[in-house]
Amino acid sequence: MSNPLAEGLKNANRVENDVAAQHLARKSIQSRGLDAVVPAVYAWSPCRYPEVPGETGFGWTISEFKPGSDLDAQFDSLSLEDAIDAVQQLASIFAAIQSSEIPEMVTKFGALTLDDSGVIVGGQPPLLKAGPFDTYTELWVAKLETQLSEVDKSPLLH
Repeated sequence: MSNPLAEGLKNANRVENDVAAQHLARKSIQSRGLDAVVPAVYAWSPCRYPEVPGETGFGWTISEFKPGSDLDAQFDSLSLEDAIDAVQQLASIFAAIQSSEIPEMVTKFGALTLDDSGVIVGGQPPLLKAGPFDTYTELWVAKLETQLSEVDKSPLLH
């Protein structure tokens, strides 16, 4: 899942962020009595590259398989009643995820990671070179600075 050779990604805690976010979202959705649409994580390993060379050092997760098809491929063929029902279900799931309780140890902005005891804490975002950040403003400034620093690399802008 986590390719440390991919450009623009910081893999310091990318897998941990996904695992922690899935855990929090799943817990919040279940607390609202909704169907468990977020896959359970059965096992995972953090990125250990380059200390562990090659793909062996890449991070990974093993998650529950959720059968079904993408809604965007089906939505146009739904009746108005079914489309409204689907949108209402999505809104309920989205509201549940937005109301996820963030653990007390997450005191910074960026991403999630796990400390040595397995407690969810704040960590560096996978798409930024710095972080976590003390304020939300600092997070956005870092995002803008990252985008500005990459402007010269864009053939579209040239």
